[in-house]
Amino acid sequence: MRYLIIIFIVLFGCKNENQIIYKKKNLVKAKVSSKLVELTKDDIKFFQENSNYFIRNIDFNRDGNLDKIVSSEKYQGDDLYLFVNENDHYKLILKTINLSEDGGKIIGDITSTQKDNEVFKIHTFFPDGGNLQATHYISYSDDEFFLKRTLYETSNWRENNDVYICNIEQNILLKTLNSPGGFENFKRIPSEEDRDRLCTKNK
Repeated sequence: MRYLIIIFIVLFGCKNENQIIYKKKNLVKAKVSSKLVELTKDDIKFFQENSNYFIRNIDFNRDGNLDKIVSSEKYQGDDLYLFVNENDHYKLILKTINLSEDGGKIIGDITSTQKDNEVFKIHTFFPDGGNLQATHYISYSDDEFFLKRTLYETSNWRENNDVYICNIEQNILLKTLNSPGGFENFKRIPSEEDRDRLCTKNK
């Protein structure tokens, strides 16, 4: 009888110990899983399954392979991610902003362009009536992306709805725009008194 009791205690103790070890392993896995959740934006699959973003296939480094540009949808933020295509595997190489503005212009679309070293353009517009829009041209040179220039378009209702087209040189590293003070050198649309001098007026 005494031996049966000892065997029971040993077996019961081992079972509890195994349960503790199992729980500890699960806790470690839970921590790893939560860490993976934080890193999912490095994976293109995160965006392919998320309706808060849209994806455009554009060969932005001109190597003959379509890369992927990811942007927040309208009213869903201002994130912009660039994924380079490496043998059909997509590697995140840049996180910046899509140049939309909280309470101002919103994202329209991102499309390819092939002028000089410009590789894609970002269109934004003011959604609440009137004509105020911007097309931001992104260039690629020496493994860096630049906001090369911005083409602003606006109408002046006080002057027979004349349309002003303002081509403004920017030359700002794209990766600096989401850093503190990143917008210090960003040039906005010229003021009304400067538009006749700096812009083209179309009837």
